[in-house]
Amino acid sequence: MSNPVSRRDLAEAALGTGLLAGLGDWPGFSRADLPVPSDGWFNVLTFGAKGDGVADDTAGLQAAITAAGKRTLFFPPGVYRTTKPLLLDSGQLKLMGSGAQGTTTILKEHAGDGFVVNHAQVEMHFLAIEGRPAAAGAGIGVNVAGAGENFRFIDCSIAFIDIGIQFAADAGQGAMIANCRIAPFTTTPGREGCSIRVRGPDTVARDRHVVNLSTGAGTLELFGALDFFVTNCIVRNIFTDPVTFGLHVVNCRIGSLGRPVTFDGRGCSYIGCMIAGDVTLARTLVASTFVGNMATEAKYTFTDLSIPGNNLVLHGVHTEGKYLNKHLIPNVAGRTFALSGMSPDRGDRDVTLLAQADAPVQRFATPLSADRTITLSSQSAYPGARFRIVRTGLGPFQLRVGQLKAMPAGTAATVDVEFDGTAWVLTGYGLL
Repeated sequence: MSNPVSRRDLAEAALGTGLLAGLGDWPGFSRADLPVPSDGWFNVLTFGAKGDGVADDTAGLQAAITAAGKRTLFFPPGVYRTTKPLLLDSGQLKLMGSGAQGTTTILKEHAGDGFVVNHAQVEMHFLAIEGRPAAAGAGIGVNVAGAGENFRFIDCSIAFIDIGIQFAADAGQGAMIANCRIAPFTTTPGREGCSIRVRGPDTVARDRHVVNLSTGAGTLELFGALDFFVTNCIVRNIFTDPVTFGLHVVNCRIGSLGRPVTFDGRGCSYIGCMIAGDVTLARTLVASTFVGNMATEAKYTFTDLSIPGNNLVLHGVHTEGKYLNKHLIPNVAGRTFALSGMSPDRGDRDVTLLAQADAPVQRFATPLSADRTITLSSQSAYPGARFRIVRTGLGPFQLRVGQLKAMPAGTAATVDVEFDGTAWVLTGYGLL
């Protein structure tokens, strides 16, 4: 005969399977009875927190945080109401929610900060931090106000709060924010909600990382940030300033909703990024590199005001209805350009080509109704600028490329030209 199975046995079997959320509704079962690992974990419910979305859990949570010290503090599924900030003053403390984002919610019902981090080695996992009602959207979700080295915010979310996570100057060296959604709600008129903010300038703090972040309509404000890495993220806008140093943005989507995007700083890089909005490189941008799509639609503009000393490798950049595309050339006046692209069909007409404004590959796919001329402008041309003219639209008329080469009537052909610093020269031609 088998032994009877207790409610605690079932709870232990269900731990980590996602079935725990309903255990608190079982007759005679308390969520304080939920098993936690034996290696020094604490359960917040044993310190008076209720997690029922009704009781004020501030005192119970703060007591649990204080008691946990350098251990792990477990939050069973539930909604924990707070009416003042929770202070994290001990290092090597881990706050652990109950699985999927939103299962464990810290409800901020006050205008202050949700959590204030004043020590190193603090980790937060599987927690949702929300501000309600609207007045509680003020303040900061997590304020890394003290040293905060190696702060970790993993698999968490923040919503309905003006600023998601804020780092004070030189706070949070080595921090990691990963696999999170921070969708802020701003209570400040005319201001966008901020997902992550650095209130620099930093002087020693380095190596903060943000990976796999979705922000909704939130922004990143990285004023004076030092060695800040942003990877695989979706943000509304990124704001920087001339003292930002070592900002690296890789494989990100910046959906600015029409707001201009201005890149500034020193020693920064933007690689593989897509931007929906007007893009400007500031005059104070120094020693920075851009690789990838800098704008996504022809209605947006790309304005380069930066001084020589930046490397631009831009693909498919659109500006004022034209393709801004250049060829790779070696260091012209301290700047390297590399852009690529192909024009739409230029049609049955005379055309003037401008380097830095027209695609390097020019297509003429419409049969010509008269002899047509391509004028190669020296305006904005630079040494090494190139065009390849491709004619596939046939007919009984010539397509002449400047004074360099004429494509005969009825002939599909290509012509290659390059600017040598003084004039355009023929570099090659052939039949298709």
